Parts: sequence; C-alpha cells; structure tokens
Amino acid sequence: MCVWICLALSLPAGAAAQGRQTGAGDPDRARELERLVAVTSRLNPFSSDVLAGPVVADAPFSADATTTVTQVLGDGTRIEQTTTARFYRDRAGRVRREQTILGLGGLNAGGNMQTITIAPDPTNGTAFTLDPMTRTARRVPRIAIPLAGNMVFRTNGGTVLVQGRTGGPPIGGAGGSSPTEEILGARQFEAVRALGRKTTSVIPTGQIGNDRPIEVTDERWESPELRMLIYSRNSDPRTGVVEYRLTNINRAEPPADLFTIPSDYTVNQPPLPPPAPAPLPPGARGRGGRGQ
Repeated sequence: MCVWICLALSLPAGAAAQGRQTGAGDPDRARELERLVAVTSRLNPFSSDVLAGPVVADAPFSADATTTVTQVLGDGTRIEQTTTARFYRDRAGRVRREQTILGLGGLNAGGNMQTITIAPDPTNGTAFTLDPMTRTARRVPRIAIPLAGNMVFRTNGGTVLVQGRTGGPPIGGAGGSSPTEEILGARQFEAVRALGRKTTSVIPTGQIGNDRPIEVTDERWESPELRMLIYSRNSDPRTGVVEYRLTNINRAEPPADLFTIPSDYTVNQPPLPPPAPAPLPPGARGRGGRGQ
C-alpha cells in the first residue's frame, strides 16, 4: 500500500514539471497533464498535515496553516472555531508541527493550548511530542491531525484532541446524486502553483427528511511540488463551512535544530501500539472465515 501511495504521489510532481515545460505553445498538453494530476490527487489527496502520508524529501518549506469552522444556527447564532499550526519540513523529510487550538478557555486557563510534535527520523514511523513546561519529550506514533476536516473537541485524561468529523451521512447522503467534479485549473498561492478541483453533490428533496435539495460543495487546491493541500473549502448546510489555508509559505531550508530534541529534555519512550494489520488482498478472507 505504501509503495502504491509513493508512486501515486510521485506522478503529480513529474506531471506538473512537464506541464511547466510545455509552456503556452502546447496548451492542450498542459491541460491534459493538469487533468492527470487532478485525477491522481483525487484518488490519493494531498494532506493538510506534514505528519501525514509518506515521507516527502527534497521539498523543504515552512508555513502557517489555519482552519476555520463556521456554523450559523437556526436562531442566527454564529459559531466560529479556529485552529492554527506552524509547519516545518527539511530536505531530508524531517518535520515539525507547532499547533495552537484557540477558544478552549473552559479547558485551559489561558484559553489556548499548544502542542509541538517533531519527527526527527523520517524512516521509523514515530514522532516525539515536546512539552516545554516539563522539559520532556514523549515518543508517539507518527499520526496526523486532519486540520482540513470538521473539528470535534473532547478531553481524554486531560489531553485535548482534535478529530476529523466522521459521523453523519457521507457527502451526497445515502442515495444522493452522484457527485459532479469541475477541474479548476492552476492557480498561484504565494508563488506556489496549485491545481484545483471542485466537487458538488446534491441530496434530493426528502432523502433525509429535507424539504428542499441540499447542495454540498468541496473545493481543494493542492501543490504537486510541496505535495501539500494549500487551500480547501467545504460547505455543507448541515455542518457549516470548513475553510483551510496554508499561508506565509517559505521554500528555504528550516534550521536543523527545529527537528532535534533539546539536550536538556528527558525522553520518555513508552511501548508503541502494534501496527495495524496489512489489508488482505481482494477476495481473501480472514482467519475463521468461510472456507478456512
């Protein structure tokens, strides 16, 4: 599975490079390459988190990421929740994420909570969460926080977690219309070229008790060079608008000490949970299944 993902992600970068070489003299070829990149990234979308997906080498950058979730209730009350993060990635694929969750005054006296996670070795699938207050570094599995998804705040042993919203019917709703996709072409975001697409789904009248059609749209702009999501906007009348932006993009190599554990930190390395089992090939059955 990892090999397939790496191959799929290597295709857009090559296709985009070819697209730049075609220039204005071959617009049909350029459009076809952009379509190929859009199709490939749809099958395996670029992430909104540097800790997600395969290791990306030779594409250093730093940037700020902001996700805003806006909901308007039936009585007109407007609710807005925001998370911010600072991303760093060096040429070797080492990454650092500094994330701040705003508006959590009830959970934290300061109203904000910041987490710092680094992956000093991009090859072993682990990361370290740094705690500047206690001067400790705790080894954790290298997992991503889906910054571009709807956010749910909950507490677990005093730790605030941010999760992607997985509840509710899928886009389009059960039995809804097939999504339609519009290729938006190329666009520059702070001198970073991104390719966009917009998906629209409609839940027909009466499908979920609705008295009129419900339109759900999802717009994504992804950079084949950085292999990152640059901008997205998801609008669903049931849950509100989720908008994600990557800004202040700097393509220079970040300082090396950002990816190392400070020498005065105590390192805790608790046992990691076992890795998830590899998916079975098509048609295979697990132990205890029929025919075993």
